Amino acid sequence: MTNTCSWRPDSTLCYPGTCPGAPSTCVCAEGFSGPDCLRIDTSPTIDQCTGTLTRSGVGYLPSTLDCSTGAPQYCPIKAESVVVDWVTSFVPDLSNIETPAYVNDTALGIVDAELQWTLQRGHKTIDSGSSTCVAFEDLNIDVFDVPLDEAQTRNCEHTITITAEINHNDLMEIIVGATNGGFIRLNNFDVEGAVTLESPKEYEVLAENIRKDDSISGYILPDKQEEKIKSFADDTTLYLRNLKSITQSLKMFNKYEKATGAKLNKKKSKGLWTGSFKNRTDSVEGIDFSNKVLQILGVGFGNSNTSRENWKTVMEKFTNCLKIWNTRNLSFKGRAIVANMLAASKLWYLASFDHVPKEIINEANSKLWKFIWRGKREVIKRGIFIQRYDDCGKKVVDIEEKINFHKNKPVKTLVIPSASTGAPTSRRLSIYPQGTFYLNILV
Repeated sequence: MTNTCSWRPDSTLCYPGTCPGAPSTCVCAEGFSGPDCLRIDTSPTIDQCTGTLTRSGVGYLPSTLDCSTGAPQYCPIKAESVVVDWVTSFVPDLSNIETPAYVNDTALGIVDAELQWTLQRGHKTIDSGSSTCVAFEDLNIDVFDVPLDEAQTRNCEHTITITAEINHNDLMEIIVGATNGGFIRLNNFDVEGAVTLESPKEYEVLAENIRKDDSISGYILPDKQEEKIKSFADDTTLYLRNLKSITQSLKMFNKYEKATGAKLNKKKSKGLWTGSFKNRTDSVEGIDFSNKVLQILGVGFGNSNTSRENWKTVMEKFTNCLKIWNTRNLSFKGRAIVANMLAASKLWYLASFDHVPKEIINEANSKLWKFIWRGKREVIKRGIFIQRYDDCGKKVVDIEEKINFHKNKPVKTLVIPSASTGAPTSRRLSIYPQGTFYLNILV
């Protein structure tokens, strides 16, 4: 029986928060909620946002427009490019929250910042694009390695090159957005002899030693970087090029076991023979190896193209979810919520790192909209239904647009997310590149 808040699954984490007694006394910090206080309720802020329109040639001066200005403005140049600058931040106040002993480390801030733009002529989109905030390109993949001030504030800049010929009354819409979130590492003190099990800091030492060992050869990535080890919670993946590297890595794990009291579970450990070893099927030091498919965090990897099978599995889950809820008598709004939160959400994880075939997008769209309309004829344009409630829409997710947002996101290999999606915020800059323009703020 659990008497206080703790890291244990049958208890309450209650962080960021305070827990003076039993788990029922947990009070989350301001801006956080949920059973464990891991849901972020406060949106990040966009502190600054401008779009500078430019055109080459003598006599054309740049015209800078402020996203926070609501009144229509005149833009006298036929723009060839737009330089978008925006600053976004999320600085939670945890100064009065005491960190419990079972919390090893915390990183909260901006985890994603992106831009999307479209150029419209009447009801037709003639050009569009998207970009991930350039401030992320030089950052380490692990948020814990990023200085706190950099994690909590992002300075972003992107140049949009307009390739189409601008006509009078063409409309350009630029949306900049940011999502906050973070990660928490926990200490687990539930082992014999009061030895800390899989302490993240100790495990980082093991991973770093494997990376620095010249006798261990890892995979060479397209950017010429060598990858040897990746970890997510209790799941670790080694990327090794020869038998010697396997043996040396397992020796490292043996030393780690003796130092910490942790134990490598060889029965649950699996290996995949690739490259020149792909015809082998033998085991190595008690670990089963295959030459077909290896499941890593729910995704199959193998010597053949496993993408089709991965998407088949995801689409089955997507379809089954819609079938189950299709028997309910839901309103349009209810069906939109189910489609967004329960069905379409099953696509985003795989879409964040695997190519999404066009036929998958078409199939997902077809099934999603049949669900929305209960299989009847669509009498309202989809473009209206995907709008916000204030714009007479139902906020139905645009699957292709969402996938484009996901495909450029950096992968976060961290331990415990503080929120699955964080609290997103965005601003829209609407421009007539030649003529008047207006600005709207979406919060």
